[in-house]
Amino acid sequence: MAIYPGNVPKHDSISALLPSGTASLVFKPTATTSTYLTLNRAAAVEGSSSSGGFGMTNNLLVADTFKNSSEMAELGAKVSLLDGKAFAGAALYTQKRNRQNVRFNLPDEIRVQGLELEAVYQPNRSFNAGANFAYSEANFVNGPLPGSSQTTPAFSPSSPSGNFGAYPAGDYRVPGLPRWLANAYASYTHASGLGASLGLNTQGEQNLDLFGIVKIPAQQTWNAGVFYKMKRLELRLDFLNLTDEFNWRATSTPFAGADLVTRELPFHVQGVIKYTF
Repeated sequence: MAIYPGNVPKHDSISALLPSGTASLVFKPTATTSTYLTLNRAAAVEGSSSSGGFGMTNNLLVADTFKNSSEMAELGAKVSLLDGKAFAGAALYTQKRNRQNVRFNLPDEIRVQGLELEAVYQPNRSFNAGANFAYSEANFVNGPLPGSSQTTPAFSPSSPSGNFGAYPAGDYRVPGLPRWLANAYASYTHASGLGASLGLNTQGEQNLDLFGIVKIPAQQTWNAGVFYKMKRLELRLDFLNLTDEFNWRATSTPFAGADLVTRELPFHVQGVIKYTF
């Protein structure tokens, strides 16, 4: 650190206890069914309060730096079917993220609530198939703070919005997250080691700003592959974005003005050689 003549470097220290923990309760009403309840709390430090460091106020560290936390509750059930050849599960969850913004001395809170479903079918060692679905609602709690995401009405792909907007506080939908995701796959492996797989990934529409001026529409991606497995060697050839969909992804976070997007890769082929020692 450079020290200029006539200036005395400032320093400060601070300590805090950050309690985190998880508690779970499992109940098995039958031999093939189980339910569970999980509670989780995690504490964290705001490490980016000054572009990667700890911001100081009047040359002192701010105790609010330690007020970040996440609280979650999840209730779920799992069941085995068809003599263990099939499996299904479901879960409901709610989570609240509390982030203390030391610049404004205000809390920046997000609540997420959702549902997850999954199923797997494996009648023998050769065939395996599965699917999962997730739905979630993520909203600011009476936010967001000033200096959050915005979208300039005259949107231009070459000039994304800044992050200097200030809006009336409200329970805005968090940008950059689709409301639902769904995936499905199937894989078959012959006794010789030859096999093939097919998978589908889909997601719902997502806003890239608070007001949905810029959106990524619902999109899907098909992937396929062929492979050959031996005891130590695996050869695989994947055909990604098989139907050459024109899909999109955000190039930044909502905080940085996330209405700048780029295209996902078009149809392409990827080869993998894996050897286990």
